[in-house]
Amino acid sequence: MSDPPADRPGETEPGAAPDPPAGYGPPWRFAYPALGVNLLAATLTVVSLAGFGWLALALRRADLLAWVVVTDTPDGVVLNLGGVAVAFVVGFLLAVPLHEAVHGAVATAFGYRVSYGVATNVGGVYAAAFGQFQPREHLIPVALAPLVVLDAVGVALVAFAPAPVAAGAVGALVVNTSGAAGDLYATTVALRTPPGTLFYDVDMRNSYVFEPAGEGDGARR
Repeated sequence: MSDPPADRPGETEPGAAPDPPAGYGPPWRFAYPALGVNLLAATLTVVSLAGFGWLALALRRADLLAWVVVTDTPDGVVLNLGGVAVAFVVGFLLAVPLHEAVHGAVATAFGYRVSYGVATNVGGVYAAAFGQFQPREHLIPVALAPLVVLDAVGVALVAFAPAPVAAGAVGALVVNTSGAAGDLYATTVALRTPPGTLFYDVDMRNSYVFEPAGEGDGARR
């Protein structure tokens, strides 16, 4: 595995892009379109809730119904809605930090220094390699890793774990999948750039893309 490109000198002013590395043209600013990403996240929420909910019932209908619909009580049939709510909340609370932890683990495996924190401007937590050039060949697996890894683990839990854990896994799957909306957008942008393109995060508000000189402006064509 190749080492990440060397860091560049610091910016002359807060949020400014560093100088282009040798062989690269001037940078262009990368930003997430808030409306588009939020619409994608909402769509993924609905689709994943329906899809993973169907999967859970297809694989575990008897177990899940026996846990949700409790019949042997003095009051007759009782719905275990409290248990369902707790399972979903726990799944949500675990999915968010685990999502960022997987981002960070893959970035660390590529050799980057990873920072973790809370981004008040986007209302969420993050794992980021600030102040380091990241080739698109690294950015794409870092971006997609939580969606691939955690969804695979979640599906396995739905299939084989006890009913309360399976229900929580459905909630976690929905959160993890919808939370990948920004990752999918970044991957789409990266795939539209030439090989060897570098991405650079100054901070949570300022990111830049450096394409090899002479390759054009691929992501914005």
